[in-house]
Amino acid sequence: MNNRSYVTVLISTVFVAFCWETACQEKSSKTPLAKGYPYELPQLGYRYASLEPYIDVKTMETHYTKHHQKYVDELNAVLKGKPRVAKIPLEKLLSDPLKIPRALRTKILNNAGGHYNHSFFWLCMTPCSSRKPTPVVEALLTKHFSDFDSFKTAFSTAAKSVFGSGYAWLVLQKDGSCAIITTANQDTPFSRGMIPLLCLDVWEHAYYLKFHNRRPDYIDQWWNVVNWDHVEQCYTDAQGSQRPPKNFERNSSAVA
Repeated sequence: MNNRSYVTVLISTVFVAFCWETACQEKSSKTPLAKGYPYELPQLGYRYASLEPYIDVKTMETHYTKHHQKYVDELNAVLKGKPRVAKIPLEKLLSDPLKIPRALRTKILNNAGGHYNHSFFWLCMTPCSSRKPTPVVEALLTKHFSDFDSFKTAFSTAAKSVFGSGYAWLVLQKDGSCAIITTANQDTPFSRGMIPLLCLDVWEHAYYLKFHNRRPDYIDQWWNVVNWDHVEQCYTDAQGSQRPPKNFERNSSAVA
């Protein structure tokens, strides 16, 4: 290798390292999930291009600024002038739909679910993925799925099996055990009394620009950007008691 080639390689290496470090610093601030009404898009914590080459920049931009934004806009619109419902925390709306007036229930659940699911999905990804679980999460997965590879295979299979649009989830159940579930459209684990630890969006808009109809390829690439620190944080947060936190509990009171 001549001197010019060596310098070129060195500059490229330094540039890539700089971009990677910058992306990691960008995501370091924990992005809060959905705050109260009126709702807003949460900050991503990383750039649209930060998940390249696994999730392409155009998909990220469109998914975030168009699809997620639409759920936020429509949720705010349906809650406008409904102070009694608007003040209920998002997770509570999703875990106890009987609190929502029947005439508004479907529209609120669809858009509240769309806002929550997307907000959670962004947190499940990072440009600085370790590509393997933290020790705490690995022990959890080993306990419930034999080992990480078995979990990964089962989760991928579940994600591939979703008919039409929806999500695959790793959840914590009320008895403290973990499970892999799928939900259709914008349904959430809260409606089943479960706490989300990890999710994968398999709506076509999450991958079609890059992968077209090849959902299995998208799923395989997604594992390269999983935020295992976030999974551990969700699990740790749920361990404060033997039952889910109050905002995950069901309340049977209904609003007609």
